[in-house]
Amino acid sequence: MKLDFNPVEQILNLANLLVKIDAPAWYINPDFSFLFRDEERNNLNSISNTCNLELDKSLGAVLQSSSPPSIEYFEGLSPPYRTSETEGGLISRTKHYKPNDPKMPRHVKLKMDQGYDIASVGLLCSSPIPPPGLQARAIGLFLLLEAVFCTIFHGKFEMITDQYYEHILLWQRDDVSWLPLCSHLSLKQHVRGDLSLTPEELEIQAAIREARDKQRRNENNRNWREREKTKDPIAYKARMYEGHAARYEKIEDEKRAYDRTRRAEAKDERRFLCEDCDIPLSSQYKLTKHLDSQSHRDTVAGIEKPAPHRTTSWQKERRESNCPRYLGLQALPLEQTFHQQSDISSPPQTASHKKKEAQNLA
Repeated sequence: MKLDFNPVEQILNLANLLVKIDAPAWYINPDFSFLFRDEERNNLNSISNTCNLELDKSLGAVLQSSSPPSIEYFEGLSPPYRTSETEGGLISRTKHYKPNDPKMPRHVKLKMDQGYDIASVGLLCSSPIPPPGLQARAIGLFLLLEAVFCTIFHGKFEMITDQYYEHILLWQRDDVSWLPLCSHLSLKQHVRGDLSLTPEELEIQAAIREARDKQRRNENNRNWREREKTKDPIAYKARMYEGHAARYEKIEDEKRAYDRTRRAEAKDERRFLCEDCDIPLSSQYKLTKHLDSQSHRDTVAGIEKPAPHRTTSWQKERRESNCPRYLGLQALPLEQTFHQQSDISSPPQTASHKKKEAQNLA
């Protein structure tokens, strides 16, 4: 069977063929017929365009190959990112694949009991989370795509019902180098969500549900605070203060980091540039302040400033370093700290110095 060059179009062609198979209702849920069994394939195209499907980069070449991929291809798939999800979330689903988990699929559990383990988890297809009005239809699309991948990669056990989709297979089962673990296709599953409502009605329903959930959360928070206040007011205030202080410090740290980045970008892009002085500033405020400075006016007037004297630079450097070489030098009669050796060699002959020196000699 010849496939189009576009890998997304290839997958949608296979999905369209799979959803229109001549199978009984117990094999394919009526929800899929309601969503995708139109003659012109308009619903499938519309929902897939809204979902903005993203396939693995190498999947197009795999689908056009005359032989199935090796197991190394699946091990090299990109791992799921934190916001990727199908129904309850991809990460939340794969976390059940561990020993003694009651939600683990039975055939996977059987293999793990035999000593096998999950080697890798990767994404063949992903999509940004759609708006609430389209989430039910997007879930139906991904269940259909899951059935497509399970079919063409022979992830389901061989059954007599395989005759329903033999015409869309790309390779024979004997050609693949792995064993199946799925007992059925996801076409049997019910699409979660009310498909009888339009996307606009689902948006309104989602907004009402979100407002109700928010009100319930706020009420629960108020009740919790009242209980904690009644139980131990001092401990409650201390805990609230620590939480507010931690959040404030985190926000301030993020703000300072953001400001530093923005200032550096402004300088690199020379966004606030004094063309007369050829000095990039980090903000409009600093540019305005610079334009009002004597240094800028001198540059505009053409006044050349002499290079700083060596002694001036040395004194500035010494002040910035807090005079570490001279902090230990003291005039013993006065027990006073001086900044340089010459002050100790010839201390000032003041009345207070002479008086203190006479007291030390007595």
